[in-house]
Amino acid sequence: MTKSYSQLAAVIELLGRVDADNASGKSKWITVEEAAKLFKVSRWTLLRWRKKGLITAKKLGTAKAAKVLIDASSVEIFLATLGDSTVERFCV
Repeated sequence: MTKSYSQLAAVIELLGRVDADNASGKSKWITVEEAAKLFKVSRWTLLRWRKKGLITAKKLGTAKAAKVLIDASSVEIFLATLGDSTVERFCV
């Protein structure tokens, strides 16, 4: 029981930091689904970019199905550094 409470406390703390970042204007953290709609790429593309270290993301918790939040500004910067033809290459 203690382990699950400590994991829950860690997730709550991380959510608090994410909310604080959003409130201070430092970063805007959005869900993978929101980012996929906003940037017109699939959620799998975003998760691949995260795995390759091309964008910044935070995983809330340690479970395999834990929610992942994407730093919207990191995706904007990543896409801005690419040409149109290069974006297609990274989406495959």
